Amino acid sequence: MVITRNIVNPFNIVFNSRGYELDAEGIVPAHVLLRYMEHLRWEYTRRDLRELVALFRQGYTFVVVSQALRISGDIGLAIPIRGNLWIGRTGRSSIVFQHTFHHVDNGELFAAGSTVVVFLAPDNVPTRLPDILEQADTDLPMMPDLTPPEFTEMPPAPFERSYRVRTGDLDLQGHMNQANYAAFYDDTRQAAAGQNVYGPDGAGIGRIRFLHLDYVRPATTGEKLVVATWPIGGKPLSLGFAMHRNDALISRAVIQA
Repeated sequence: MVITRNIVNPFNIVFNSRGYELDAEGIVPAHVLLRYMEHLRWEYTRRDLRELVALFRQGYTFVVVSQALRISGDIGLAIPIRGNLWIGRTGRSSIVFQHTFHHVDNGELFAAGSTVVVFLAPDNVPTRLPDILEQADTDLPMMPDLTPPEFTEMPPAPFERSYRVRTGDLDLQGHMNQANYAAFYDDTRQAAAGQNVYGPDGAGIGRIRFLHLDYVRPATTGEKLVVATWPIGGKPLSLGFAMHRNDALISRAVIQA
């Protein structure tokens, strides 16, 4: 792994896609790209923000509240990738991290995403960002449009699929990892498309090209989650998703495939 940073360029890492990250078609799926984004954030923190690491050891942490990902190309096995990360903007307790992924060989952009996180004190209450994070970088790469399609309310009888949160779904905060939400949504999408929920001839079954997720409440081991999905419409076709625990909304998403 090669890590570089200078005063002009964003933090970046060069790495290869790995066999265990691929899906049954031999492609890196959307939820793994979200893990790549998370890996970039961890490496940035570990390498450039050591003061923040010390705060993490005292119980401070980040929680992801929303993410968007646009995918313009497919990545297979052992492809050299350059991942870039920079701080897009900051609020009192929130940060928008921007991410891009390029082919090392030709520099072509194949995915870009943004992640909004909130900084929490040890009592899990949002708190002011440390000084090291209060200024956003400037003169950095342009991002593609990550504005989500309009989210429509869940219809009365959507297609539903249930899941049980496993211990292996958790991260170090004891909650279901942010990327696993996307994996559950993708599984539900493919099951629904297979039953023509989105339209005839398996509409909505293609590869994900855009994904927007909102995280409302955490989920943890043993909880039963119900994922509902329905067609929103438009071109490309937008699909709506909502995840519930009993009557409580856990997360919602919009996917274009």
